[in-house]
Amino acid sequence: MGTINNIELTDKDGYPDETREKFRAIKPVILFGLLIARSLLCFLGQVITAGIFWLQGDPEPWMASVPYWNVFGTFADIGCILLLIYFLRKEGCSIWDLMRVGNIPLWRDILIGVGLFLLLFPVAIIGVTILANVLIYGTIEPDLGTGLLTGRQLPAWALFHSLFIWWVIWSATESTFYNGYLFPRFEALTGKTWVAVAIVGFFWALQHIFFPFIPDGKYLIWRFLQFLPIGLLMPFLFARLRRLRPLIIAHWLMDIAGVVLTIEF
Repeated sequence: MGTINNIELTDKDGYPDETREKFRAIKPVILFGLLIARSLLCFLGQVITAGIFWLQGDPEPWMASVPYWNVFGTFADIGCILLLIYFLRKEGCSIWDLMRVGNIPLWRDILIGVGLFLLLFPVAIIGVTILANVLIYGTIEPDLGTGLLTGRQLPAWALFHSLFIWWVIWSATESTFYNGYLFPRFEALTGKTWVAVAIVGFFWALQHIFFPFIPDGKYLIWRFLQFLPIGLLMPFLFARLRRLRPLIIAHWLMDIAGVVLTIEF
């Protein structure tokens, strides 16, 4: 059936007794704290970025930081990687244990990942964004501020980081943090896969209101609705596949597209 944390899955409920008890030994307050940790790290990264603009004398440092979400997103990734290393070490395993795929060939996961991208990106990203636009702003193409979320004009260093570094780290870290680590533990804690999907998916979507954070009520609701379907789909698909690799590949492709479509070259 596959592996979780390098332990063979069983046919009963997905986890051997030893693994289930180890997951349940983690205090719920810690798990829920980790659910919001990525959001807080994104916000903190933007605070630091805005602080740099403030020191440079920018009259609107917070809004000036918004287009740099690819940059301060990596700050959140570094924080999440350190958290994963710490908590996995306490369990006697490592990040690489979450990545194991058994004997499944790479080409199969590449095909699955590409297929998921071709299916999900047009519907769950573009289609849902248009729907959220209409529901919240009453138009297909709302004015969200040129140069903030789209049409971003970045300096060469930030452009290079966005195109060649950010998505490599972000997609792998986000998938590993929510699906590889949090989902199995909430599944074992609650005993129900659908509850774990709902919890992880909700907070996965919620993270995006802090990435980037713009203090506007309509924007915050719109941003959450924009990512709620894909936030729920990712843990649902992980529950079906029980491995990260094809989802990371699909995520890479979605994030590459997201960067290219939002930058003005």
